[in-house]
This record gives sequence, C-alpha cells and structure tokens, in this order.
Amino acid sequence: MPPTTTVNAPRTTPTGTARRKRVLLLTHRFPYPPNRGDRIRSYNLMRVLAESFDVTLACPHDEPVSDAELQHVNQICQAVITAPVGKTRWLRAGGSLLGGHSLTEGLFHSPTITDQVLASQQAQPFDAALVFCSSMFPYVDHDAFRDTPMIVDLVDVDSEKWRQLSVDHSGPKSWIYAIESKRVRDLEHRIADRADAITLVSDQEANLFKSTIPTDTPVHGVSNGVNTDYFRPSPSHPPSGRVERSEGRVPAADRQSPPAVPPHHPLPASSPTSPRPSLREGESIQSVKPPLSLMPTAATQPQRDASATGASHQQDASATGSSSQLKSHPPLQGGSSEARGGSSSTSHLLFTGVLDYPPNVTGLVWFCTKILPSLRQRLDVQLTIVGRRPNQVVQDLASIDGVALVGEVPDVRPYLHAADIAISPLKLARGIQNKVLEAMACGLPVITTTESAEGIDAIDGSEFIIADDEAAWADAICDLASNPQRRVSIGSAARDLVVNHYAWSARMQHITQLIQDAVGGRRSCCAS
Repeated sequence: MPPTTTVNAPRTTPTGTARRKRVLLLTHRFPYPPNRGDRIRSYNLMRVLAESFDVTLACPHDEPVSDAELQHVNQICQAVITAPVGKTRWLRAGGSLLGGHSLTEGLFHSPTITDQVLASQQAQPFDAALVFCSSMFPYVDHDAFRDTPMIVDLVDVDSEKWRQLSVDHSGPKSWIYAIESKRVRDLEHRIADRADAITLVSDQEANLFKSTIPTDTPVHGVSNGVNTDYFRPSPSHPPSGRVERSEGRVPAADRQSPPAVPPHHPLPASSPTSPRPSLREGESIQSVKPPLSLMPTAATQPQRDASATGASHQQDASATGSSSQLKSHPPLQGGSSEARGGSSSTSHLLFTGVLDYPPNVTGLVWFCTKILPSLRQRLDVQLTIVGRRPNQVVQDLASIDGVALVGEVPDVRPYLHAADIAISPLKLARGIQNKVLEAMACGLPVITTTESAEGIDAIDGSEFIIADDEAAWADAICDLASNPQRRVSIGSAARDLVVNHYAWSARMQHITQLIQDAVGGRRSCCAS
C-alpha cells in the first residue's frame, strides 16, 4: 500500500447550519477491527464521535492494516493518519526510557505521525483533541496545541497497573515495572495539568486516579459498553423465552443470526491467506472521508466481529501464535444445555479473550490448574477457550483433561450461545472487562472474580456471580450446573442490565458531551 498525502475534503453542510467541529482523535492502535478490549472502546468512541464531529484519526499500528480495514475506518472518519511502528519501536522505547520517559511513550511514537499531526494543526487548527490512552499525549504536548480544548481518555490508571506488576514479579522484571510505573505516573501528572477533562473506564478507576494524583481537572468514570444488537441471546433460545427488543436501527450485517458453532479444530500451523497490503515503517496514510453515500452497508461493510476475539476469515495464522500443538476437540452441539433450561451430561464453560495478554493467561492458568481438576471430580464439565494469539502457556493448558483450546474464530457468538456458563477468573484487571459484558448481553450467566467485575454495576447472585477463592468458584459452578432455572434467571437479568445501562451509544455520549462543553468553554459535570 503506497503512502498518500491528501488535503481533507470539507464536508458540505446545509445552508444556515453551523459548521461541524473538527476533532483530532489519537489512539495508540488502529481501532479496526475491534477485536480486543482497547480497540473495542476506541472503535466505538470513534463511531459515536463521528455522529457529531468531523473526526481526524491519527494512530500508529503494530499489525498490518488491510485496504478493507482502512476503507472501513475511512467511511467513518473525515481523515485518517496512520503509520506502522515496526521492530524499531523497541529501540525508541529504550531511548525513551534513557531519556527519562516511559517505555510506552517510545513504543507508540511515530515521527511520521508527529509531523503530519502538527502539519494538520498548523494548516487548520482542530476545534478539540481527544487523546485515547496516556501514551498518545506526547503527540499533542506541543505549543501548537496550547489553546486547543483537550479531553484525555486514560481508560485505566496505567501507573497503578505497572506498580502492581512490579509487586507481583521479582528480579529485573520487578525493577523495570517499578520504573515504568513511576514514569507513567509522571506522564499522568502532566496530563492532569493540561487536560480540560479526564475520563477513565469506571468510577473505581476515576476515584483511584483522583486519590493518587490530586488535580482540579474534572475526572469522570465513563464505562465501556456493548453492542446489544450484535451480542444478543440465540434467536431460537432467548434466556426467558420472550421476544428480544431492539435498541433501534440495526445494521443488516448485525441482524444476521450467527452460524452454528463449529467443531473445535486445531489451528493450522500455516494456511493460505489473501495477502494483506501493509505499510513499511516510515510510510503513512492520510486519507479523506468519501461521500456519505459510501457509508457502510450490509454489502460493503466487512464482516468483522466486535468482540475481543473476532478476526477475519483470512487472518494470517501467525496472528494466533504457533498452533501445531493444539489438539482437536469434539464440537459443542447445538445450543447450550437444552437452551440453558434443560439437562445435559456435560456442563460447558467458556472463556473468551486475547490469549497472550498476561492477566488473561494468569487467570486461565489459575483456573485450569487449581480449580478445574477438583471440579471435574464433582461434575462432568468442559472449559472451551476462545481467543486470539494463544501463547505457549495457554497452548499447554490444552493438555489438561476438560480443556478445549479453540483459538481465534471469525465470530464468537456461536460459542457464547453454545455455552452454559461464562467465566472470567482474572486476578489482575483494570477497568471493565468486555468479555463479561458481551456474555451478559447474550443472556449467559457469568462467574467472575471481584477484579473482573470492576465497573459493572450488577448485583452479585442475581445478575452475575462473584467468586474469589477456589472453593467458591467450584461451588458456584456446581450450583449453576445443577440448577438450570437459576442459569436462566441470572442470564435474563444480566441481559436486561446490559441493554438498559451499557449500550455503547449511551456510554460514549458522555465523552461527546465533554468535548462539546470544552469547545464551548464550560466544564461538564457528566459522569457515568
């Protein structure tokens, strides 16, 4: 894909109407496809912002961006500036550390993007900037943006995450994590001094930030959401037998019923794929929004999952990690145990998530080694693991009796519909877990740790179940497995909660309002 540089095409507005404000959105990864937690939030933020503003997206990418993926984002944004950060990003990370800054600032730094963002600002100043994650703040920490209203969506208190990792590790890793925690904390102080408002993924994270970094800057909790038209109970088996209502106009692509759950096949070590055109490091794209008539439709929008595990059918097998050691498992047949209300000899548990993300890996190891073996002495149970990039530790879990490792799938919904219980056994988690919201939206009862439940205002025991020690986990699973009506009741209540309080459009409107208030010169008091 050759680099191109073009001038933004102005959007035409009806006579007598105000010009749409121009907003610069900086994200640390290309937000499409929304197949991991940070991309899910940034993609939906971008989509909702584009309803009210002309959005210029600027972001590095550490994975190839295909023409179709770029086109999809182009149909949402007024302009897109993106460039790859290849292997040299680790050199920049080291240089950043030696220069007194954080590793992450160097990892996501692109000189090409810096130059093009500044050129755009100098040619026609943005009305506001929205910075997604602390690592993107240096792009606008410049005199050219001194008078630009700025909202920073930190998402999580990253300094605390690094501090916790330093406590949990020893040796050189502990030392590096401790330094990164301090450097990121310094960056968060700079952000608090500059931003007009700061948002985080939950009220708990917002309170944590305010307790560690005293500031007069308004700090708000704005939780993640879920696409409740896409993630919904199986059409043939809604959790309470009632007809599901829609939140509004549903894209045709999202109205389609998901396919039946496929067999658990081992991931191929290699497979034919269509070539994915990509940029070389140092090249960039700056592209222009097409006419509104080209906005995505069922025919033109790429069929991509909005879950943390979705991927293209043509995704390179290497994106899921080496897979030669994965073994085949029998498929989950039909729906869940007689539509979650009947009986079945096997209880099916499901975990979804990115499978090289340390908190996910640690949580899975704990569950599979400390809980599952004794649980299988009491119950016929199988755990299915679905997600991108299973690392070697996760692949090794497939050798444990009762564990089926699927890996990356094009559509996670069939697995949600075929399971009896979703689990989220994370011991370290920051912010809202999308995997929990998506399972709840599908009417699936969820068992979670306190850490994984952060930011979800649900009632323990009626809308999900919280368990923190091995005995509590085993008891909770056995109880739900033997009580189909309770599974139905919890799943139905979970679905209602998500539809009423966690739809993306409602969640992200909080940030839209903050931008409008900042542009208008007033500070908003909105919060989640």
